[in-house]
Amino acid sequence: MKDVLEKIFTSVLELLIEEGYVKLENYFVDGTKIEANANRYTFVWGKAVAKHKARLQEKVKTLLLP
Repeated sequence: MKDVLEKIFTSVLELLIEEGYVKLENYFVDGTKIEANANRYTFVWGKAVAKHKARLQEKVKTLLLP
């Protein structure tokens, strides 16, 4: 998987360079670290997600369709 992602990234970068969107004269590496508010006990049940998604889709249908 890592090899495939690296090939895709390289191909996209080469395309951007050819099109003139990116120049490799100057580049910077961002080492920002962001604290997360989640812990290992935080999760969402798959059935709850599906149920809420179905309810949302029904609500959208009733609002948009006459």
